[in-house]
Amino acid sequence: MAETATSGPEIRRSFKCEDGLNFLARFIIDGQVKNFAGKFDYRIIPFHVPVATLYYQHLDELFGYFRIDVSRYHPVGPSLIRLPFVKNETTFVIKGPIAGILDEGFDLGGGGSWLVD
Repeated sequence: MAETATSGPEIRRSFKCEDGLNFLARFIIDGQVKNFAGKFDYRIIPFHVPVATLYYQHLDELFGYFRIDVSRYHPVGPSLIRLPFVKNETTFVIKGPIAGILDEGFDLGGGGSWLVD
């Protein structure tokens, strides 16, 4: 999925990983808060992305569990995140600048789920 060729809007909000392992991304989509919660495969330095952007194809595909697509370039740090997620043929990307700078970049696996309100 090309980040500039989304049919869905680019949605901005935040991404937090306060303990370096578990993360929570919050987005406002069509006036509703949507949460995506997950876990990396291993613990890293805690970080926060105050202005994260969600790139997706179709809103109705944003449900259930997605894994980080480890076959694609997906760094965390030192100054930004770019995490591609995949479930079958459905993909989305969370991207944004990290508040502050991490000492190094990390290539991480893991996954998460869209939380049902």
